Amino acid sequence: MLEDVDAGGKRTTAWCKADIAPKVTMIQRADGANAAEMHGLLHAAWMPIFQMYEPTQQPQWRDFVQAFGAYFPSRCECQVEPFDGARLRKVFQRMKKNSAAGADGWKVRELLALPDCFLDQLAQVLNFVEATGVWPEALAEGVISLITKGEGSAPTELRPIGIMSAIYRAWAAARVKDLMGWQQAWIDNNLHGFRSGHAPEDVWWQMGLKVEEALLSGEPLLGFVLDWSKCFDRVPVNLVLRLAEELGMPKCVHTGLSGMYDQLRRRFRIAGHVGPPFAASNGIIQGCPLSVMLLNVLMNVWARAIRAEAPEVTPSVFADDAGAFTKSVAAAQRALDITGQFATVTKQCLNTGKSKVWATTVDSRSELGSLTLRGAQLQQTKGCRVVGAHLRFAVGERMTLVRRECNAA
Repeated sequence: MLEDVDAGGKRTTAWCKADIAPKVTMIQRADGANAAEMHGLLHAAWMPIFQMYEPTQQPQWRDFVQAFGAYFPSRCECQVEPFDGARLRKVFQRMKKNSAAGADGWKVRELLALPDCFLDQLAQVLNFVEATGVWPEALAEGVISLITKGEGSAPTELRPIGIMSAIYRAWAAARVKDLMGWQQAWIDNNLHGFRSGHAPEDVWWQMGLKVEEALLSGEPLLGFVLDWSKCFDRVPVNLVLRLAEELGMPKCVHTGLSGMYDQLRRRFRIAGHVGPPFAASNGIIQGCPLSVMLLNVLMNVWARAIRAEAPEVTPSVFADDAGAFTKSVAAAQRALDITGQFATVTKQCLNTGKSKVWATTVDSRSELGSLTLRGAQLQQTKGCRVVGAHLRFAVGERMTLVRRECNAA
């Protein structure tokens, strides 16, 4: 560590911020034995998540509209310009030069080394993709690398990050920049992920101030923190793409994105070995610039539904981190009921074992036992992590989470 500090402290800073995610070279069987190259174990664990349903069993658009159509925002038209070589070069220049190559093998620095005439041709390929929805086969393949979340090395305790072609990543990066203004036109003020001028502290700072005010005044404040199990991997792609289209996503971008998810084949990579390809019926690509925007399309409806049906509740969302707070137990239960219905219609999975409820007074804490989510009672907490920050909800409550992590380090 001292050597790193002398060299500038980059890795030490990342460690302090918990940004270091070591690569997984071994995975663990249920019986505790370790083995490398266990693609069979990965497929057995992950296929029920990546292939939740057949095409005829997908969440139905009409059911979604019937249950939550009243909370869709108004359509906002958006126009984007076609690609040319000069635009692509600027996008490649902004990308990390040492980022991993996708299945096609092209690296960013190699693409930057191409002459302008080659990039002009590549731009025409991308314009063709946006017109037809057909991607070159080599670009429609993603390699899934598994990184640890600090929860163990069993297959489902690891986080799957999709490494796409640098060309696809450049396309997605360019288009997500084009769509930021479109997103701003329809997004709810309580969504803070992947927005200009918003950051994680907009979630925990707002909640922290409300909690501090309640603790100082003695007025009751209560809320809940949701855990969406494997949220990115269970997102109903058919619903979010249809909803994005209804909201006015440019046709060329929608066509290109829909075509990618229709063609996409993924492969697990572990210990230097790449497994067989598979198709997924659901899930957006973790690591794709457009994925958080797609998740915002979906979670925006949840936040608007909460505000409309339980106006005493303030929802808060940062990507897949969602929660809410209120002064009323009845309003909190109403918000939890809406959340359960939302999960049912979209076929998302709520982890009731990790979702928590909290309150700032003894009296309101005694009422938390009546709160349920999809029929399950939720665990009570006096302090928890909220989008990377540790908040405590009781006077005198020690920051046990911080102490535990410091001791573990």
